[in-house]
Formats: sequence, C-alpha cells, structure tokens
Amino acid sequence: MEYRHSIENAYEYPAGRGMTAYLEGLRDGKLIGSECKSCGHRIIPPLGFCTNCISYDVRFVEAPDIGRVVTWTSEPDGNRWVLVCFDGFEGGVLHRFSGAQEPYIGMRVRPKFRERRIGSVLDLICFESV
Repeated sequence: MEYRHSIENAYEYPAGRGMTAYLEGLRDGKLIGSECKSCGHRIIPPLGFCTNCISYDVRFVEAPDIGRVVTWTSEPDGNRWVLVCFDGFEGGVLHRFSGAQEPYIGMRVRPKFRERRIGSVLDLICFESV
C-alpha cells in the first residue's frame, strides 16, 4: 500500500537581525559576528543580543579571514566537516573542508566563497587550509 501526502506550510521563518547580518556578510564574501557595545563580548554567527550580559545593544563586525579547526569529522562518502573558531570570537562556523590533506585540530583555514553570491549559507563553499 502506498500513501501520498503533502504538507502545506504557510509559515515563513524570518532570519532576524543577527542572521540577516550573517547572510549579507556571506553575500559580500565576509564572515560576520556580533559584538556587544556594553561588555565587548563577540560571537559568530552573530546574534541580535549579547549572551554574556543580555544586552540588545550589539553591532555586527567582520571576523578575521583566517580561523582554526577545533574539531572535525569525515563521512563514509569522503566529505569532511570542520568546526572553525576565530580569534576574539566565541562560537564558530561548521562547514565542509576541502584539501588534499586531512584536517587536524589547530589547522589554520580560510573560507572559500562562490564567485556569484546571493546571501545564502551556500555562498560559503568550504574551508581550505592556509
């Protein structure tokens, strides 16, 4: 017996202040984080409020071009994923890794962006070793 059913979803998920800044940064070929104007706490991806002091007075700032791998994994099909942290920021960015060698903890990497970007998480192709 076969069942066919579709579910309609009338809801849209708004990106919010923080994710909008992040997506606009990707469109411009940059990684963006947030910085609290009250306590200076920085985090990437950005948030619309500070997780340290709960202030909503944040600004969006560019992260460094180079980060470091803090952990990684690989899939049976060969895809490799890295969690990359950036100096001066809490949090990090999880994305694919591309390179001939295996990633390792502490490896310095930089983001590789698509040539034609639209403000999507897919604008970031992968991280590559420096």
